[in-house]
Amino acid sequence: MKEQWFAGEGTRAPKVSRAPKVSRAPKVARADTELGRLLQARDRAGIQAWAGQNPRALSSLSSFLFETDELLRWRAIEALGLAAAVIAESDLEPVRNLVRRLLFSLNE
Repeated sequence: MKEQWFAGEGTRAPKVSRAPKVSRAPKVARADTELGRLLQARDRAGIQAWAGQNPRALSSLSSFLFETDELLRWRAIEALGLAAAVIAESDLEPVRNLVRRLLFSLNE
């Protein structure tokens, strides 16, 4: 006779519902936003003016670093420098944080 190690041997465990998988991939910035249009037009003066008015300019531009369109990605890199220069005139700390994050991402 077969030994039973635990009660209920031979029965299946009830199915456990799991939460849906959440993608951990970075969200790709939308090119149809105002910033996306400025980048596509390569409007340097517009990007600088936008960066001076938008307190989250550096993080918004950073999201374009993950864009699949290579040209738009390189324009975002260029615009990041322009925006950093504008923001550094009034407050250097956000630019320091950006550089720190970018250097940290090189180590990953």
